[in-house]
Amino acid sequence: MIRVLPLPQQGQLPPVGGAGTLVRLAQVAQKRRGRRRSAETPGGNGQGPRRQRDRRRRRTIITTLVAPFVLFALFVGGFAATSSRPEETPSAVAISDIPADFLQHYQQAATAYSIDWAVLAGIGKLECNHGRSQLEGCNPPGTVNVAGARGPMQFLGSTWRAGADTFALDVAGPATAAGSEGQGYATDANDDGVADPWDPADAIHAAARYLVRNGAPQDYHRAVRAYNHSDAYVAEVLRWAETYRDEAARAQQPGAGAAPTGPVELTTVRGITVNTAIAAQVDGLLAAAEADGLHLTGGGYRSPEAQIALRRSHCGTSQYAIYEMPASQCSPPTARPGTSMHERGLAIDFENCSSRSSTCWQWLNTNAATHGFFNLPSEPWHWSIDGSSVVANVTALHGRWSSLRGFGRCGRSTRGHGPGRRACPARAADQQSGSTCVPATAVDRLPASSAARIRCGASGPVRGRS
Repeated sequence: MIRVLPLPQQGQLPPVGGAGTLVRLAQVAQKRRGRRRSAETPGGNGQGPRRQRDRRRRRTIITTLVAPFVLFALFVGGFAATSSRPEETPSAVAISDIPADFLQHYQQAATAYSIDWAVLAGIGKLECNHGRSQLEGCNPPGTVNVAGARGPMQFLGSTWRAGADTFALDVAGPATAAGSEGQGYATDANDDGVADPWDPADAIHAAARYLVRNGAPQDYHRAVRAYNHSDAYVAEVLRWAETYRDEAARAQQPGAGAAPTGPVELTTVRGITVNTAIAAQVDGLLAAAEADGLHLTGGGYRSPEAQIALRRSHCGTSQYAIYEMPASQCSPPTARPGTSMHERGLAIDFENCSSRSSTCWQWLNTNAATHGFFNLPSEPWHWSIDGSSVVANVTALHGRWSSLRGFGRCGRSTRGHGPGRRACPARAADQQSGSTCVPATAVDRLPASSAARIRCGASGPVRGRS
């Protein structure tokens, strides 16, 4: 028979909590055993040794039965204290799109600075596609782009380290102390003794510092806008952040019920879902076709999950095939995840347009340009706002317009962090004919990929593949 020992008196145990409780329980049990030994010395009734053996057996049985429950309680308590909050849980898209080491750095930096990891990941997506972009300044290490930005989070040399030249190639060195961000954001997150903007951990933690210094987590819009002075950039970062969070976390975000699916704001026009920014253009195009007796149908927006699935089907199932292989090597050619115009809702694949001899293609070839749509020469069915299949250069995907031709001819951003944005001068008289820049109104109204191709003083987008 197992005898249940009475509980200790109040005050004998500390509050429940971890190893301290177990130590205290052991101390109480040891004291009791000492008292019993003194009362059960051999002799008297001759039962001392036998009673001691019985008690040892009972203690062994009790320990065997109780220990698993105690360990389980401690495990559950410890897990509850350290498990991720819903907003820290990545979605399937995040797991598929973000390299494992970058995802870990985003989450660790977010924990260190008490901000949303998904916002950091959204910035990392737009700046250098989580370190995968092969554009100057993103790769190879040691390069800078025309604005002086470098590394996976695109720090300027002078932002990383105050006093350094914006275009200095090597600004690695000692970290700046917390609270001394006026001296720069150089951060040594991996404790190797060097704060390096090319090191993903260092750069991502530094970006977290920058966001906190500029309003995060209280005001992410303000913080991200400080990172890049463009409302279009802010909107796209926050949309990617929403895409990277899991469904449970999205449900807890303010206004989640009304949020559109995917990283862009979507509108369905006559059965075709596209970016809201071009909904009026699409409606005009389809209405004009109807007036000429042609009913156009097709597919517009494509989710990141669908793009990844297409790459698996058309390119292969390896990490390289899905994310790195050039689109031209896939059969049929398929844009890399995160770069497709369909993922921005800025392209339509029309049905019954498989050849240039089709009525669909012939009508579009005559009328689509009037509504701002152009054909991808290799695909008769594919029509987009600039005639390409991928997001224009690095505008929306990498958050940079500085690599476009004519940088600086229409003015230059005064932003002190990362790559420069360019906007056309406020007065038309100050614009240089033919220069490539972004009208200020377009920055806030249109997707970056569309706005970046509007020339100063021109009436429409410039044709040509990116």
